[in-house]
Amino acid sequence: MIRFTCAVFLSLALAGAAFAQDDQFVFRRDGFVSIVPSHESWNVGDSSSFSQTAVIASVYLPLGREWSVSFRTMGAGVSGDVPSLDGLGDTQLGLSYNFLEQNIVINTSLNIPSGKQQLTTQEFQTSILISKSVLDLAVPNFGQGFGVTIGGIWGIQLSEETVVGVGASYAYLGTYTPLDQYTDKYDPGDELLLTGGIELRLSRTIDVSGDVIFTTYGRDKLEDAEVFGVGNKIVAHAQMRKSFVASDLRISALYRSRGRSELAVGEAFVTETERFIPNQFEIRAQYQHRFSHNLSGRIAARLELTEETADRYSDASILGVGLGADISLDGRFVVAPVAEYDFGTLKEGLDVTGIQGGIGISWRF
Repeated sequence: MIRFTCAVFLSLALAGAAFAQDDQFVFRRDGFVSIVPSHESWNVGDSSSFSQTAVIASVYLPLGREWSVSFRTMGAGVSGDVPSLDGLGDTQLGLSYNFLEQNIVINTSLNIPSGKQQLTTQEFQTSILISKSVLDLAVPNFGQGFGVTIGGIWGIQLSEETVVGVGASYAYLGTYTPLDQYTDKYDPGDELLLTGGIELRLSRTIDVSGDVIFTTYGRDKLEDAEVFGVGNKIVAHAQMRKSFVASDLRISALYRSRGRSELAVGEAFVTETERFIPNQFEIRAQYQHRFSHNLSGRIAARLELTEETADRYSDASILGVGLGADISLDGRFVVAPVAEYDFGTLKEGLDVTGIQGGIGISWRF
């Protein structure tokens, strides 16, 4: 029972990690509506395969120069050599205010629990599988309860070539019931995120940027009793962009490291002896060429490496190559098909292959 309970807490922490506070500081001038259907299939070894079909819908609406609102929701279905799992995901609503003279953006977002909860034990195992970040699925989780995030970022231009920024956010995560066989409420620990970044213009055609994000987590609770503590996370990211006359080259690298987690044993907390969540290193490259005003094509590649831990999906070496296009029908309505093929190995030399395809449909206004 202790082993099962430990696995449940750790699995919930892994799934919750997918609700990272990403893109919450972005402030755009143009509004858009987009819908992105996609399909992904993965084969692990010779006898295990599964696929996910997903749809993600997003709306971003600027209200003048200061205010903006956003909306995002999703749905997905998973099938194959795993218990089937399908339903809606949670819905996110965002509100941002831009202090123009102070170069500050404040954002508040709500996670509305519209997604599927109270999974069966079999569905729960599938939900853990799709939360593996090495698979990079479009919908890595379903319902995880009510949540509120508030944060802000401040930027300053030090010179014509240099811009720096710092930011912070706090996320309150409410309770929910992950399994249908239990009535106890699970309460994920709240999150505090601190970030800093810099962007440098090295020449008229070359920009480089980098940022570091530190996230610390409160302890998870089960019916008001602290039961699990997720290790702190550090993410470092760097990017280089080179512009040509009709082309654009981007290369980025990301390193993600998480501290060891803690599990309640009696009245004390014990740190895991072997790290379960692996550290990750990822490098991506994309070359995009504009063939005309209405058509551009791109080729992309990614390499993902993770350390070996107790997780079966650790010690990964995965290479992905993809093709995509942006087709503008009237300057504002854009259709963007994309396809990617991934291959590599996991722990103990286990072969893994994946095929991904989707099409983004958006209208900008």
